[in-house]
Amino acid sequence: MIPYYVALPMWVMISASFFAFMPALRAFLLTYMVGLLVLPVGWMDEGIIVFTNSVQIDRITACHLGALIGTLLFAADKFRHYRFDKFDLIYCISTVSIFTTSCLTGTGPYDGLSNAVNHLRLFAPTIILAKCYITTTSDLNAALRAMIGGAVVYSLVAVIEFRLSPQLHRLLYGYFQHTFVQAMRFDSFRPYGALRHAIEFSFFMATSLLAASWLTYKKMMKPLWGWLPAWAVICCLSVGLLCTLTFAGYAIFVAGVMILGMVVVTRSRWVLWILPVIVALWVCGRWTQTIDASSLLNLTKQISNQRSESLDYRIQAENSVLDEARNHAWFGAGPAYALVNSDHGDFVRAVDANWIIRALYYGLIGLVTWDLLWAAAIYTAWRYYRKMPEETRTLATVIAVMLGLHLVDFLFNDFASTFLLILDMGVLSVASHATRARAPVRFMAAPAGARAFASGQEAAPAGYMP
Repeated sequence: MIPYYVALPMWVMISASFFAFMPALRAFLLTYMVGLLVLPVGWMDEGIIVFTNSVQIDRITACHLGALIGTLLFAADKFRHYRFDKFDLIYCISTVSIFTTSCLTGTGPYDGLSNAVNHLRLFAPTIILAKCYITTTSDLNAALRAMIGGAVVYSLVAVIEFRLSPQLHRLLYGYFQHTFVQAMRFDSFRPYGALRHAIEFSFFMATSLLAASWLTYKKMMKPLWGWLPAWAVICCLSVGLLCTLTFAGYAIFVAGVMILGMVVVTRSRWVLWILPVIVALWVCGRWTQTIDASSLLNLTKQISNQRSESLDYRIQAENSVLDEARNHAWFGAGPAYALVNSDHGDFVRAVDANWIIRALYYGLIGLVTWDLLWAAAIYTAWRYYRKMPEETRTLATVIAVMLGLHLVDFLFNDFASTFLLILDMGVLSVASHATRARAPVRFMAAPAGARAFASGQEAAPAGYMP
């Protein structure tokens, strides 16, 4: 058993050392993929080293620190690739709105600064570093394959914990990262691994399987790690997804297959907007209470009464705070609402949907800027769809669909994926660099006889697909 206050600083040092003896891109991807799949989860008073409300070290911050220190010491030239764009501006607006919320709700500028710094701590390093490291199609492909590789490893975790109950996190760090009763499903268990919840585990497996299936269909899925064929990857991920016993993950995968199928049949870039439009209509309908979700509840009941009860709880939890959210429509009631309102505090903390949490805490400005950030790759893939070479379009399309599914998941859950944020910013960065160079062909142009990135080459050729 490793104490979390030892594991987190240790990972900062280990991940920073990656940059000293391996290619910078590989070190960056390993830092986040391994760190977020292995490091301890913050739960109750465990898993986070707290200095102040905004200055603390959790699993995400440990990855940030390792990547930043490693980059500064061994790959500082990567920072030259960073390009500030309109989505960075949107993120800045989101951060300023968080500060403004505290000032308007009476908790004061100190609270606002604390919340804004915490927001920057969680997401700004990922946004900046992803744009520094992912600048070509080969980089983007490597990032997507790293996610698939992590999911293949986790498919073994899924099988073990499905049979024996979630034990990995407890064995590693001495505590379970959530409420154990939620791990029980039917006559077996839902796996957690070292993630925050079985729902996050299932979403991770579903989107990874979707990506691997799409790359295989497009004949771009080369053997993983140089030896595991595409069919074996898909088999592992399929078994892993089935073992999650989570309806949300199954639904996400089916929805993704349907959207990608529509892309193939229609050959239209407008298909990429289907999921974001559904999300916008749902949020508008729930906000104005023109959608009561009864039809969705009836549909879910036909599948499983237990799932229908779970969904009904989520809807009722939203209903309990909608009036308060509308009373603070633009900037929200602030995170302190859950603590200072004794009549609703416990129930606010039980609200699961990311969209209503963002709307309640930070208002419509906070919600819209947040969703726009996650839609960056969707917009980029749509805008440059016809200008991209086929290989780039293939990657951008599946990533855009995965992010659309993430926005859908935000309607019911609150597990922001750092993996997908890296890919989100990666698509944006690749398109930005190609546009600035005024040579879109650079997306895939590769010199003859280029060496494989996997063999240890520092910078992969622009067109190399590992």
